Amino acid sequence: MKYLKYIVAIFSFVIVFINVYDNSKRDDKIEVLARTENIRIVKNVNINTGSIEELDRLEGVSEKLASRIIEYRDINKFEKPEDLMNVKGIGPKVFEKNKNIIAVK
Repeated sequence: MKYLKYIVAIFSFVIVFINVYDNSKRDDKIEVLARTENIRIVKNVNINTGSIEELDRLEGVSEKLASRIIEYRDINKFEKPEDLMNVKGIGPKVFEKNKNIIAVK
């Protein structure tokens, strides 16, 4: 009986510790899931042949910009990915975000 309050105190501490530890693991999982939801997987987009829907998949390119790309390529063929910056509204920032997925052939 003398040691019962010590046993109960230790047991309570262990229960609280396990609960806190388990909740922290859940928070880590939620944080990882939140980070992975921002990942986009996009296959290469050919700016010489892509449709408005395909061009719209480029980050920072709206439907309006996609139609400008098509208007530009009707007059000028894109020789290299950097030529995309010749389209009004597409600058270095948009190009840098997409340079690894832009194709011209």
